Amino acid sequence: MTTATVIYLHGFASGPNGRKPTWLRERYAALGIPFRAPDLNVPTFETLTVSAMIERVAEEVAACTTEQVYLIGSSLGGYVTLHYLNQHHPAQVTKACLLAPAVRKAWDDEEDWQEIGWMPVYHFAYQEHRKLHYGYAEDFRRYDSFQTHIDIPLLILHGTADTIVPCQGSEEFAAAYPNVELRLLEGAKHELLEDLETIWSALTEFFTLP
Repeated sequence: MTTATVIYLHGFASGPNGRKPTWLRERYAALGIPFRAPDLNVPTFETLTVSAMIERVAEEVAACTTEQVYLIGSSLGGYVTLHYLNQHHPAQVTKACLLAPAVRKAWDDEEDWQEIGWMPVYHFAYQEHRKLHYGYAEDFRRYDSFQTHIDIPLLILHGTADTIVPCQGSEEFAAAYPNVELRLLEGAKHELLEDLETIWSALTEFFTLP
């Protein structure tokens, strides 16, 4: 009998049917392990907030009927994972893996964004540019990953060649928390698409699933 559900939380301007979640979904299905990947473009991508994403994750975890839940958070999904755990402290969630997590904001100049009120972003799931309101930036600043209180084991996998979310953020975060294990993937880029087998091996070992 399966006692765990795996939930994958996708990154910014992405969706639940990208290459990583699709690949993982097939792997877990072959093992008979429940796998869920909610759409975190909430309420819509244009009005996206971290707060709404956190509540969407809470709903997804609450819907699980297994004894345990394991979370996999990719990029912004990793950031959301941290703050979901910090706010809700769910008893069901016993481990989490973060893939190239954005522990800090990943954009620089936002003056024009603030003045105009929105900015165009290419959305990979929709395969087109979409507007994103400035409220996303304002809400993002409410959360500080280095002020989170999480007592479950966390595994971070981060590529050393990540130019979108540099691995230094993960190194600093792991150094600040004794329950965090960091594995740097030499030469790996942000998407980690060339490292799926390495990720799978790490997940299988960390989650102790068949």
